[in-house]
Amino acid sequence: MTASLEKNDDGEISLLIRGDLQFDSSDEKIYHEALVIPALALAAGRSGDLLNVLVIGGGDGLVARELFKSARVGSVDLVDYDPEILSLAQADFASLNNRSLSDPRINIHVEDAWGFVDNMLQAGRRFDLIISDLTVPETAHEARFHSIDWYEKLNRLLSTNGILAVNGVSPQATPQASWCVFNSLIEAGLKARPFHVHIPSFSSRGYGDDWGFFLASPEAISSEELNIDLSIVEPRVFLTETADLRKLFVFPEAFFAFQSEARPARAGSDILIHYFITATPVADTAGGVRDLFIDACTAFCSPEPDSRTRILTPELSQALAGALQPGEYAQSATPDGVHRLLQDTMSSLPELKKEQTEIMIANFMEAPSRFLQGIDLTALTERLLRRAAELPEYLVDELHHLQEKLAEWGGDRENLLVLGHRVMSILVLAIVLGNLLYPDAVYAKNGHGGYGYNGGWGGGGYTNYYNNPVNRVKKGPIGPGPNDAAVKQMRKQGALPVENHLAGKQVERDNIATIRSLQADRDELSGQAEMLKGELTQYRSQAGNLVAFGTRMIKGEEAALLTEKALHETRQNILEIEVRLEQLSDPAGQVAQSLEGTDAQQDA
Repeated sequence: MTASLEKNDDGEISLLIRGDLQFDSSDEKIYHEALVIPALALAAGRSGDLLNVLVIGGGDGLVARELFKSARVGSVDLVDYDPEILSLAQADFASLNNRSLSDPRINIHVEDAWGFVDNMLQAGRRFDLIISDLTVPETAHEARFHSIDWYEKLNRLLSTNGILAVNGVSPQATPQASWCVFNSLIEAGLKARPFHVHIPSFSSRGYGDDWGFFLASPEAISSEELNIDLSIVEPRVFLTETADLRKLFVFPEAFFAFQSEARPARAGSDILIHYFITATPVADTAGGVRDLFIDACTAFCSPEPDSRTRILTPELSQALAGALQPGEYAQSATPDGVHRLLQDTMSSLPELKKEQTEIMIANFMEAPSRFLQGIDLTALTERLLRRAAELPEYLVDELHHLQEKLAEWGGDRENLLVLGHRVMSILVLAIVLGNLLYPDAVYAKNGHGGYGYNGGWGGGGYTNYYNNPVNRVKKGPIGPGPNDAAVKQMRKQGALPVENHLAGKQVERDNIATIRSLQADRDELSGQAEMLKGELTQYRSQAGNLVAFGTRMIKGEEAALLTEKALHETRQNILEIEVRLEQLSDPAGQVAQSLEGTDAQQDA
């Protein structure tokens, strides 16, 4: 995990992970008191014994600091997989966290929380209080820690009257994501109450006007219980009295419009990430409020869980059916009709990364033959038709039409336009949908998309890091954007390999075209690497100063870390191309000889 510290002019410090703010020492007590104190007071009120506490995440020691302010805490198990954060906690943050990680009551476990919880369940452990202090997920793998499956595990790990406290997301900036977490909690059999607080440092970085948390328990948390004595923790800075706590449960009425449509997630689903990408902030704060301090939240019903076994969420399917009608463009005799359909496709499928889809479509429009070189169009269409029950009826009809035309087509990619603009438009729509459903399976006949860039049209780690959807929701793009030459090259699909089932000269011609494209990609990535090396030197020379990085100002040392990561991954991509080039060259060097002969003919 890439962690960095910012030391501010006023003497305060900030911790960032992968460029995202985790805490600012100027106001971190707002966050940590809100996460810990209400849950701790509730758990203490339900138990007469010393509390057994589990902290998931929290490697900075700040949650533990709040816990150890109370004599009611008997033991704390803290599990965090990142030794880098734990090292910072015991050194740079020691005065800030009151050396909480050295308290004799704490047991630190450096491992993955999922496996740790499974082990605790097998051992029959139970906890009176569980506090989940994890970073905002950026991938489906990370989002499993907000899934029904995860919360079912925590439900089983809690004692009968135990309390769970969860760090959420911004209800104002990402209301669907917030309700997704809530609905996953209640689907797991927990009774949950959301609350939120304004954190100035989070708000100033564009994370939202508020930040959300959840209290949950196998047994309902009554309003009477929430009238708790906060003096169980001393000293307190933010939550000084019960009236301060009560204010945190008041939400604008407009926030509740998203609850019934936000789908809870099963492990493996990326629906939570989808809600980050397509976030609709709560804008209407003048339409009344609802007090969840009084409302026990027991009347809420959750929609059907999302397991990502569908090609489209119902919301996207509905948007697609309402916005796209290929027949509307079928009469157009120019590429403009196709282009307009593709623009509608992008706007109707927000789950696809917009800049990624734009580049994909631009590449297709520029050179359809090269773009489709490694795509098995017939197999792709057949796979989509197997999911016909999930697609709008008109789209199924168009796919059948495409299937018929492909059967008549001779397979010459240079003459694709003979299929007609209607077929071409639905063809690209099929590719867009196919990328959503089968990012690694349908783009080369040998079953492997790309040439080693780890999946789909999205490229590898470099692209995934800099164009992360959560980063876009929080604060806009960071670092090199989607228009960088290297990113464009990584997304070009003309370099896709073809299965060598074609005979003789066709294989040779296809391999030559692939080699040429790979060489061009390698050369451009090499230029990108040189540019990043220069930027890295510049950022390192200004380590202690603020520098311009994308759309924001950050410390030079943080910019250097991010640039170094991009440089490393760009070099890895160059190596992958070199490996692919070597694979395409047969031992006898016949392809290379043919390439040289072709060059000679062109020169002549």
